[in-house]
Amino acid sequence: MTKARDLADLIAAGNPLADGTITVAEISDLTASASDLNNVAGINSSVQTQLDAKALATDLSTAIASLGTASALDVGTGANQVVQLNGSGQLPALNASNLTGIDGVSAAALLKYGAI
Repeated sequence: MTKARDLADLIAAGNPLADGTITVAEISDLTASASDLNNVAGINSSVQTQLDAKALATDLSTAIASLGTASALDVGTGANQVVQLNGSGQLPALNASNLTGIDGVSAAALLKYGAI
């Protein structure tokens, strides 16, 4: 017999192909749902190849390394710590003894800006 005759006999015998379509329910040993299968629409090559092309693990490592030492510092108000805002976006209470470049308010400055 020819392959065409074999196919015609298969369809005529009430095979799931008789209506020209295959539903998810007609596939045995399938653990994916119709929704799962619809979510892979548009994939036309190896899924792993597409994922690899998105971002390599080394890209992430390089990005983190480019942050420099700031990415490894602790937060807090102590020496060598990055100051972190509180939940209201305010600075924590700090000791101003280490502030530099800030002039004290003099009587002359108060007079200049009309505060006296």
